[in-house]
Amino acid sequence: TAYDTESTGGADPDSLTIDVPANGGGLSFAFSDAGSATVTWAGFDETLDTAVEGVTYSSAAKIFGTFQSGLTVSADYSAAPGRSAMVAASWGPPPAGPARAR
Repeated sequence: TAYDTESTGGADPDSLTIDVPANGGGLSFAFSDAGSATVTWAGFDETLDTAVEGVTYSSAAKIFGTFQSGLTVSADYSAAPGRSAMVAASWGPPPAGPARAR
């Protein structure tokens, strides 16, 4: 189950705030109709930028050792989009349990 979820859209940059638990991580996806624009991320580290049929898709993620309260995550497009959307979610560390065989 996600610890926190947020969504936004229609801005450049798209920006939201999210809480991330200690030793947890966050993941965000953004897309726009800005053609082959690139995306510059803040708050999380970029993991993907690609364009398909005039739509730019991008993602970012980050793991944190300490609790992040109201962390601002933003996706700034290199070309102004007509439409855009962004979602983000965070999760805590996996529960402690017995070691698994590999």
